[in-house]
Amino acid sequence: TLSERQELSNGDVITFSWASPLAGDDIAHIEKMFGIKIKTEDITYTVSGLEDVETFDPFEGFEITFDGVIGLTADYKMQAPYEMELEYGLVYVVNKDVSLLSNGDEVTVTVSHPGYTDEEYVDHYGKLPYPTEKNYTIEGLKTLITSPEMITDEMLAQLDQESKDYFVQQTVEQDWKEGFTADLHLVGYNFSVQDMREFHDWDMRNQIAMIYRVDYTLQFTDGAGNPQTYQTSYYYFLIWKYVMFDEEGKLTHGLEPSSPLYQIRFDSDQECYYPEYGMTFPLGLVFQGTYTLEEAIEQSKELASEVDVYVPCE
Repeated sequence: TLSERQELSNGDVITFSWASPLAGDDIAHIEKMFGIKIKTEDITYTVSGLEDVETFDPFEGFEITFDGVIGLTADYKMQAPYEMELEYGLVYVVNKDVSLLSNGDEVTVTVSHPGYTDEEYVDHYGKLPYPTEKNYTIEGLKTLITSPEMITDEMLAQLDQESKDYFVQQTVEQDWKEGFTADLHLVGYNFSVQDMREFHDWDMRNQIAMIYRVDYTLQFTDGAGNPQTYQTSYYYFLIWKYVMFDEEGKLTHGLEPSSPLYQIRFDSDQECYYPEYGMTFPLGLVFQGTYTLEEAIEQSKELASEVDVYVPCE
């Protein structure tokens, strides 16, 4: 028998051992019958003449990217060159559940060739994949905001600007009366984390309701052609859902924001001339919003939430 048969390299020393299946009395009988003396001893050989197996890098051109939200929808996508999977029959496997990991964690991608031993694979393809595993660092995952303490000043400033831009867009679409100015002042925000036992919608996992006092001023002309000014204030909010941030701290969010469902009306004794009608009427204005801050806070709350906090900004 040989001491080693597999995974040998040039320079390895192996031993050939001889052992008879016969018992001692049988050996003695044979020696007497044939007039011989049976002698055995182990023989050692130094391995030589082996050729290195040709290898190829199975990770050349291989890519793995990460996307989603940490702890919720984090996942990966692997892209291997066409010939690696189809021509060479390789299978790539990630060793960990990415949904449980965070940016900076490592995963190991392992390559195998199911259905073939190494020897069979070499016989079939003439070479072996090497290395068979490689480590990758997770990056690109987003973090869901689950408490107001996670919101930085920079994040709040970003959401404030997006909210004001959206308000301007909406007022243009609503064709507000010309000659007005509307100054938005952030007074606070409602932060909610949805109670998933009550409502299962990942696009609404959390929400930030930005609440504003709107100082509205309208310049108009009365029936006598005299310039007039009307001023009032009301409260307005925008609800942003599924708010998270990336590795650079930049906010991203899901759906388009939702604004107040109800309208409020302000009436004035001042007479306003409406050139489109050629007539004068008492001034009346309608806005989406609430009359008071308390109403805005209440209307912008998440109906079923685990966390519901109002954070003042003034």
